Amino acid sequence: MGLFPRGQIARTPSHRRREAIATVLRGSSTIVFLALLLLIPGPSVSAGAPPIVRGHAAPMGGSDWTNMNPSDAPAGYLNLAMVYDSDADRVIAYGGYDGSDDGSNETWAYDFESNAWTNLHPAGHPDATQLLRAAYDSGSRQTILFGGLIGTYPNAAYSSGTWGYDFSSNTWTNLSPADHPSERRSPGMTYDAQSARTILFGGLTVSYTYDNETWAYDAAQNQWTNMSPGVAPPGRRSPGMAYDSKADRMIMFGGYNPFWDPNNPLNDTWAYDFDTNTWTNMTPPDGPSGRWGMGFSYDSAIDRCILFGGTADDNSKTWAYDFANNTWSLLHPDHSPPYHAFQGMAYDSQSARTIMFGGDSNDTWALATAPGTPSAPTDIWIRPGNGS
Repeated sequence: MGLFPRGQIARTPSHRRREAIATVLRGSSTIVFLALLLLIPGPSVSAGAPPIVRGHAAPMGGSDWTNMNPSDAPAGYLNLAMVYDSDADRVIAYGGYDGSDDGSNETWAYDFESNAWTNLHPAGHPDATQLLRAAYDSGSRQTILFGGLIGTYPNAAYSSGTWGYDFSSNTWTNLSPADHPSERRSPGMTYDAQSARTILFGGLTVSYTYDNETWAYDAAQNQWTNMSPGVAPPGRRSPGMAYDSKADRMIMFGGYNPFWDPNNPLNDTWAYDFDTNTWTNMTPPDGPSGRWGMGFSYDSAIDRCILFGGTADDNSKTWAYDFANNTWSLLHPDHSPPYHAFQGMAYDSQSARTIMFGGDSNDTWALATAPGTPSAPTDIWIRPGNGS
């Protein structure tokens, strides 16, 4: 038997009760975390580098993937954009390659509680249809989408468009900011809730450059800013990237850059702090093998980034990254999906499930995790990387 018996879903309280419970839990977690977290002086580091952090994180408990088998689902899309809309309590999926000449321009919503996908049929849609990236901006209550490919090879064009999707009105809006990143596909992108910015890194540009720019999008001002940090990771496309809300860091893993290493995808782990505009090379000694096109999201219930699949030999394994301890752990769920790469993955905070869809198939999976038994606090020293 798994963490939850097959065919049974642990239901959550009503929407209003969920909001109240979430508010209380967030407050309690903040108090506990602040009590454990001390900023203390350490050895001299480069200017602008983040301080050394002292703290600890709860251990992991059990985990289990469930094949949800919804009665209706989108086609099996590769390279789609997928996010969790926390206001609508829906996973939103757009685009992807479905084998057609132009790719898909459909917008779908998945409701975990009813286990149902809905084709939303909004009026209008973005130009790009695949290899684009999205993040849910809770401040403006819209899904922000950037870049991607318009059409398919050999006639595909690169996009630099910024679009916003509002679930409540079921509308896409071409936001058309005055300045923006250049045309590109497959960057890393996620939403920083503390700074109210969508953070974008890298991607493959129209000039076939593996970019290493860091951009921040402010939806309130409809403005992209090139952050130009002093140190940045090597350029790449198709990395995993998610926002760790407890650490207030963007976590990035892997990706592909043939000019950096033509034979091996990247397997480095980086953390970006918007407040100090600093990238830190975390890369612990043990972790997943190099890969790109993996599913990657942050599970706030256990304070871990979850990685599944991608272009690697062990692409049906589930990994968890703990920023506080700077460790990767291989999880051993009771059940597991088969091989997936270039799929969509997002964390549904209402149901406390990581939802995965697509990647050349149209199966929908949900990962349930549980925290382990808390242990005594342990001093954890996280030192800034040297940008190597």
